[in-house]
Amino acid sequence: PKPPQKKPPLTHFLCLPLVTSTSRPQLERSLKQFRDDVTKIPEPQEASVEPIPEGATRPLGTLHLTLGVMSLTEQGRVEEAVELLKGLDLRGMLNEALRSAVAADKRESNGKAEGGERKDASLTISLSSLSPMHSPKSTSILYALPTDPTKRLYPFASTLQSAFTSAGFLLADDRPLKLHATVVNTIYAAGGRRRDGNGGKRKKFFKIDARDVLERYRGFAWAEDVRIERVAICKMGAKK
Repeated sequence: PKPPQKKPPLTHFLCLPLVTSTSRPQLERSLKQFRDDVTKIPEPQEASVEPIPEGATRPLGTLHLTLGVMSLTEQGRVEEAVELLKGLDLRGMLNEALRSAVAADKRESNGKAEGGERKDASLTISLSSLSPMHSPKSTSILYALPTDPTKRLYPFASTLQSAFTSAGFLLADDRPLKLHATVVNTIYAAGGRRRDGNGGKRKKFFKIDARDVLERYRGFAWAEDVRIERVAICKMGAKK
C-alpha cells in the first residue's frame, strides 16, 4: 500500500483580528482576570479543581477569528494572496451578508421580518462565554464565542472563506465554519511539544478537565461592541 500522503506545511491563515484600540482595554482586563483565576493553585478544599498552565493561556495580540489556513510555500504565493485580499469588495460583501441575514429572518418568520436599513453600519460583535473544542472533561482548547445581533458575521466570513478557497489559497475543509476566539491552547504550554524518534519535534496536545472553569465562565462577557476593522493574512506562529 502507498504511504499516507504528507500533509502540506501550514504557513499562513486568513482571519478577522479582534484587537483594536477600543477592544484592547476590555480584552486586557478580561484575559488578566481569567489568567489570574484559572492558573492559580487551588486551595486544599478545591483539590478537584485543575489549574491551567499559564503558558496555555493566549496572549492578547493573538485573539482573532480564523477563516481558514494556507500552505503558501511556492515563491510568489504570499504576494498573490495579498493581492486577492486587496482586490476584494469587503463593503459589498458585508452588504450582501446583511441581505442574506434579512432573507433568513424572513424565512424563519414567514415573511414578516424587516431589515436592511443598517446597510452601511460597521460590523460589531461581542465575545462571551467559554466553550471547549472537545469533550469538557478532556480538551486542549477553550474559546470565547462571537455574537452579532445583525447576523452578518457568519455569512460575511463564509463569503471571504469561499473567495480564498476557490482561488486555491485556503486548504479545503469539509467541516462547517466554526468562528471562535481561542483563549486556551495547551500546545503552547511548557511540555506541549516533545521530540519524536527522528529527533524532530511533534505536537503533543495534553488535555485538561475544563468542566469547572466552563461552568464559572458560562455567559462571561470578554468584550462588547468589538468592531471588526480588518481582514488579515497572518503568518503561523503566535508571538506576543
